[in-house]
Amino acid sequence: MLSSSAAVVAPDSKVDKRGSRETRAQWTDSRTSFFVSILREFNSPRYRGQNGWIKEGWNAMTERMNEKFTSTKFVVSQLKDREQRLKKDYNAVTLLLSKSGFGWDSNLKMATTIDEKWDELPENLQRFKDKPFPYYDDLYEIYNGKVAGGKHCRRTSEKVYKSEFDLLEKADHIQYRTPSPTIPASDSAWTEFFPDELNLNTHSQYRTMAEEQANREAYTYNQFSVESQAERDAQAASDAQAARDAQAARDAQAGRDAQAARDAQADRDARPKKNKRNNDTSMDELIALRREELEAYKDLTERQIQLKQRKIEKSDPNNDPFSMTKCMEKLKTFSFTKEEIIEAIKFLKGDREAREIFIGYDEVDLADAYIRGSIAP
Repeated sequence: MLSSSAAVVAPDSKVDKRGSRETRAQWTDSRTSFFVSILREFNSPRYRGQNGWIKEGWNAMTERMNEKFTSTKFVVSQLKDREQRLKKDYNAVTLLLSKSGFGWDSNLKMATTIDEKWDELPENLQRFKDKPFPYYDDLYEIYNGKVAGGKHCRRTSEKVYKSEFDLLEKADHIQYRTPSPTIPASDSAWTEFFPDELNLNTHSQYRTMAEEQANREAYTYNQFSVESQAERDAQAASDAQAARDAQAARDAQAGRDAQAARDAQADRDARPKKNKRNNDTSMDELIALRREELEAYKDLTERQIQLKQRKIEKSDPNNDPFSMTKCMEKLKTFSFTKEEIIEAIKFLKGDREAREIFIGYDEVDLADAYIRGSIAP
């Protein structure tokens, strides 16, 4: 008896440090089933590489989930986390089925064996006891590239027939161990290996049962093969259509880009061209501007030179050939009154160019006349 009808899938809701749950879509059985179905739908080279689904695939699947469940908000990271949890459970069930004595009930979607076998398992595998895992067949096709079959799709009835085949081999063995090939074995030899409750009457009964089981398995295999081929053909057609749609989108974009380039060129051609007269006027304005800049530079340079000379005069008057000290020494050689000397000093102190002219006159008469004319009222 099943203790619960819920599928075995690890919970994925997260809790932050303060204990409140994150505000995002919660997983239910119906949402998980739909998610597994779109994992199969997007299980193609266009959306899935060697290391799993690519960004385009995850974005497309997230959009599909939100279109299907409009009252929720799924994000890519949430789908990735769910896929990893499903894959973890799938690997656990696969490991479980690889162990001796375990089978798979395709109707109940759960692993089966006797209680003693379950008790031998670790706790992480015991959680699959009496618990269905309805996504196993779909995940097997996704991760292994085909429908589950053979060892991974054993039925609960298979174990019974297997034990019957073993008994059949033992029966053959006992028959040929009789004292003579023509003398059948005694009933006691048969009952040694066949319990009474099996009620085994004839050797041919097990031959018939084996043939029927083989026919059923062959039919099941053929059905899986036909369904798998149909799914592969449908997937191939879907991939081809997707490739055509992508190429059509690229062609349409290329056409829009080419039209935009033509429109831009037409706009440039429609703009009025500048004539030669406008060009000449612009050149004259540019030349006048450069001349103004040159004159301003000359004035600035002269002021800088004057400031530099004044700085030299203040720092070391002896090295300045036109310093006030030298002008005053030269004034002493003239027959000026004290009042005239004071006026001459005032005149020369404020004008370096005047000092240069005064010192530059070698003739005493010319220097005298220059000073007298400059200080005259």
